[in-house]
Amino acid sequence: MLGRDWLLIAALGGCLSLGAWTPWPLKADAPQSASGEAKPETAEGDQSADHAVTTPSEAGSAPVEAKVAAQPTESGLESDDAKEVEKGTPWTDWWVAVSTIVMAIFTGVLTVVGVFQLVLLFRSNSETKDALNISRAAAEAATKSAAAAAEANAINRDAAYRQTRAYVHLARIECRPNVSGSTEIQPVWQNVGRTPTLGALAQNNFSLAPTGIPDDFDFPDTNTAGDPYPNSLGAGQTLAVRGPTVSSHDWGEIREGRLVCDVWGWIEYNDVLDDVVRHRAEYSARLYIQSGNNGGDGFWYFLNHAEHNGAEHDCFHTPKT
Repeated sequence: MLGRDWLLIAALGGCLSLGAWTPWPLKADAPQSASGEAKPETAEGDQSADHAVTTPSEAGSAPVEAKVAAQPTESGLESDDAKEVEKGTPWTDWWVAVSTIVMAIFTGVLTVVGVFQLVLLFRSNSETKDALNISRAAAEAATKSAAAAAEANAINRDAAYRQTRAYVHLARIECRPNVSGSTEIQPVWQNVGRTPTLGALAQNNFSLAPTGIPDDFDFPDTNTAGDPYPNSLGAGQTLAVRGPTVSSHDWGEIREGRLVCDVWGWIEYNDVLDDVVRHRAEYSARLYIQSGNNGGDGFWYFLNHAEHNGAEHDCFHTPKT
């Protein structure tokens, strides 16, 4: 479209140049005298007035009267030239009209082209702004999409980790009598996760006193049941850890209510999916023994304390190993 416009402009410019190049008839300069003043021209048959001139004959005869054409005056010549210039010629008037029309058309075309270019400029500017806004919105959408994808990926990875990592908790507490008549209290830990543990350590403690542990008890590691015991639990595996041993005499005292037996402990471990984060589970309970009909043992059970029972962030203490 713009190419056709410029061809039209070039054609109109050529027409205007042709009209300007065409030679115009100009007035001829009047001949000058020896003193530099212009001499009036004479023409045959163009006489404004006649006057007589008397010339002597060769033999001295009577003078012969002859008529000599009167010369036009300077003012009369200028008047005729002015009339000729004002009158002009048809050929000259035609080229003046054509040049004027071509110049008017050329000026109008330039005006229209200029307005058209301004419209295109404003439209291009508006389209550029719209394209920039669309690009900016697309970039923001892509950024949000990437952030959402990263967040979704993190959520999926965290969900997969939580579904497959090792989870160890206290399954039960057992009391196993020995051949010597004493009874060993053994907490049983179970891994309910889908992967094994790494570097598991377990600690068991107990207190045997007439009043039991106080309400503000801090559940310290008294090592009354031995040092932390290294263990390894596979997926779904249970493990009984050796705990405190209660003599037959103390067992009877507990049954009669003259002694109170409290036990507590913990296990800490890593899992194969993340060997950096240390996990922890805790337990604490009190042993109760019911008398049988014949005065012997009926049955025994444990009741958990309100504190020091949980896993991970619910633990009373943070990981120590």
